Order: sequence, then C-alpha cells, then structure tokens
Amino acid sequence: MILFIDDNLDVRRYVTGILSKEYEVITAEDGLKSLEKLKEYIPDLIISDIMMPRMDGYQFCKSVKSNPELRHIPLIFLTAKADTELKIEGLEEGADDYIVKPFNSQELLARVKSMLRIQKLIRENIVKEKKIAELIDVLDEKHQYHNLIGKSLPMQEIYRLLEKIKNKESPVLISGETGTGKELVAHAIQKNSKRKDHPFIILNCTAISKSLLESELFGHIKGAFTGAVADKKGIFELADGGTLFLDEIAEMSLSIQVELLRVLEEGTFRPVGGSEEKKVSVRIIAATNKNLKKLIDQGRFREDLFYRINVINIHLPPLRERKEDIPLLVEHFIKESNGKKRISEKALNQLMKYSYPGNVRELRNIIERALMLCESNLINYKDLPLEVRKDARRSQLPSNVGRQELTLERMERETILQALKQVKGNKLKAAKLLNISRSTLYVKIEKYHIAC
Repeated sequence: MILFIDDNLDVRRYVTGILSKEYEVITAEDGLKSLEKLKEYIPDLIISDIMMPRMDGYQFCKSVKSNPELRHIPLIFLTAKADTELKIEGLEEGADDYIVKPFNSQELLARVKSMLRIQKLIRENIVKEKKIAELIDVLDEKHQYHNLIGKSLPMQEIYRLLEKIKNKESPVLISGETGTGKELVAHAIQKNSKRKDHPFIILNCTAISKSLLESELFGHIKGAFTGAVADKKGIFELADGGTLFLDEIAEMSLSIQVELLRVLEEGTFRPVGGSEEKKVSVRIIAATNKNLKKLIDQGRFREDLFYRINVINIHLPPLRERKEDIPLLVEHFIKESNGKKRISEKALNQLMKYSYPGNVRELRNIIERALMLCESNLINYKDLPLEVRKDARRSQLPSNVGRQELTLERMERETILQALKQVKGNKLKAAKLLNISRSTLYVKIEKYHIAC
C-alpha cells in the first residue's frame, strides 16, 4: 500500500492512475489529513509533496519519523528542479528519497519499486538480526542458569533437571564438594518455584552448636532452658509458606533428625519446652558434602530421613571434572569485579591445569586476588597465587586427583568421565569404548555420582 499526499487534485489523480495498476493507493491533500489516514492504515511507502497548506511536507515528515510505530515507513518527497535547499532540508528531516517534478510514469514506478525493494531487504535484515539475537540469548542461557555458570555436559544436565522440577514441591538434596555452588543451586530452585515470593531462609548446620540448633529450628518458650528469657520463633515458623535451605545437613544430631523427619512427614513441630503443636508448610532443600549412605552405615544419619529428603537429588561435580567451564567462570568473575580487565592466555592456561581443591569458590578467590595485584588491565601469569603456578606436577596426574591421594576408584571414575565426554554422553558407545557391559557402566555411574 502507498500513501500519496498532494494538495493538487489533478496530481493526485495522475499519480494514482500510474501506481494503482500495481499497488493499492490511498491519497490525502495535506499533512494533517495524512496523519488521520495513518491512524487507520500502515502503508509500505509514503510519497509526499513539500509545499502544502495547513501542514507542509517537512512538518508531516517530522511527525512520522518521531512516531515509533511509523518511523520505519520510507518517505519520498516530490520537489521542483530548482529547490536544492528544499531537497537538503527534506533529507535532513528524515526523508529517504526525492523525485524531481515534472516526472513521467516510468521514472515514478522505477523509484517506487527501488524504494520498496530496499525496504524489503531492510525488513529481512531486521528479522535476521532478531533471530541472531534470539540465538545468542539461547546460547547464553545454555551457558548460564540464574547464577550458575557452565556449558559442560554435567552443568547442562543440571540445568535441564532444574527446569523439570521448577513447579514441584518435593524436598531436594544437593550433594557435592565444598565450594561447588550448592547454595547457588538452592537459590535457583527457590527463584523458579511457586514459593518464590515467600520467605527463603538459609541455615548452615555447622555454624550453630548442636545444643542450640534445636531451638534455632523450632523455637522455644520462655523458661525452656537457662537463658530463654522470652518466647522465640524458630526458623520453621519464620519460613512458613516458603523454603528452608539446610546446608551441611549431615552435621545434624540424630535427635534433631527425628524432629526434622516429623516436620517433613506431618508438617508439625513443637517448640523447645512447649506442648502446643504448630503446623507449617515449608519446602526443604538440603545440602551436604558428605556421603550420607556411608553415614547411614555408620549409624550417624537416619535412613528414613535420607529417603525423605532425597526425593530429588542434584549432584554438583567438582570443578576439576568440568574444566571446560573455567574460561566462562573466569570471564564472569572478572566482569563481576572489574569488567575492564582481561586475562592473558598464559594465565588462563595455567588456571586450566590447576586442580581446585576449593572448587568454584577457590577460583573466584584466585581471580579476585589477581585483579587486586595486577598492575595493568591484563591479568598475567605472575599475578596468580604461588600454589596455582607450581601445580604443574599435579596437573600431570588425572585431573580429578587434585591434592588427594591417587586411588584406583578415582582413576576409574576419571576414565569413565573421559569416555563419556569423548562420545558426548552416549552410554552405549562409552561402554563399548571401555570394553564393559552397559549395565556395568550404569552401576558405576550411580556409584560415582556421575551426571550424564
């Protein structure tokens, strides 16, 4: 559709006669009438005279180009041969082209076709750019989930699992070494849940003495024990309707484990020293860096509680088992602390060799330290801590050994991980590569908590 504007009726009829053979044409006699038309129609092209009563072409052009919904429409001015200044002014106001009067039908059609062709290419380019931007967003999302960073196979599996459980209410058990990001996973679960607008309380079970932990969780009444000078609400009551993250749950005493199990099964608890039952609705997310099954065998953790909190299990791999994520993490930590600085190739290569006994938390500390010490905008090899720089000998060992004693079990786990990585997670191919049966591979994957 083309909108043609001219105060001369004969010119409007002449131009309409030429263009209507190939295009739909609507006309108006001045800028004000044209703006009214644009409330009903969105044309593909506007052709306008300049000198018109009430609102001239310049004012009309300025109005169109300042409107976000109309500014994309190409506009051609009609101008007399001698109006060089008018041409310049028209282009400055935002016009895309001009046609000199008098003109013939062939010239008019040629200019119109050319402008519409250009406009089509622009639209196609916009669509392509939008698709590229969407693709970049998708790729970025695959490398990050809330505050979790990583593109490795184990992290992708964790992202997919987090998506699957985002509308669930079941308890979650997060396992993994210290510093792997268990609290970040808990935050991601809470932010994606139905309880995201309700309290989210974090309790580190190692930060409170075992004698005070019961009171902290369930509260107490005045006089329940020495120092209980007033009633106090516990964390369960404060978290009612929301989520409670119990970090290092393995440190709980067996007696408190019994009370926790009761809350999970019945939704009720009794404050220390009290007789009145209190009812709550709290989702539990627990985390541990211990092997709870071993603790069960040792009588240090209740088996019934384990199965109650282990409805959904998320195992975070150590950083040494997902080293392809290190460059992304380094970039993220630099941006977080000081986006202007970069890291040298030599320094990054050394970071890739290091074993990270402290996992992601240790890498963050290394980067923060290097940013403070580096004297330029580039983090160099010399800015890295001594223990990272002298780790060359350890880097010759399998990457998951780190500073721990090399054992057959660790070597076997590393071999399985390398095989899975080589075949991009295909278990059947990995079993063939390892020369073992698929059922044996599944048993070992379960044994070593390998996410794949």
